[in-house]
Amino acid sequence: MTHAHDGADEAIYDVAPSTNPLVRVYKDNPYVVVAAAAGAGYLVAGGLLTPFSRRVLKMGMRAVLIPLVVTQVKAMAQQSLSDL
Repeated sequence: MTHAHDGADEAIYDVAPSTNPLVRVYKDNPYVVVAAAAGAGYLVAGGLLTPFSRRVLKMGMRAVLIPLVVTQVKAMAQQSLSDL
C-alpha cells in the first residue's frame, strides 16, 4: 500500500506544475508574482484608503500623465508647424 501511495504522490507532483499556469508565470517572472502578492496583501489589509496610498497614486498619475500630455502637445505643435 505504501508503494502505491508514493507513486501517486510522485505522479501528482510531476503533473501539477505543467497544468498550473501560475507555476509557469512564477518561474518566468518571480519578482512580478511577489510584487502582485504584496500589492494584494496591502489592499486586503485596508491600505487603499490611507493617506500614503493617495500620495502614491497622485505621484503615479503624474508620472503617467505628464509624459503622455507632453507627447500629445509635441505632436500637435509639429502638425500645426507643418500646416504653415
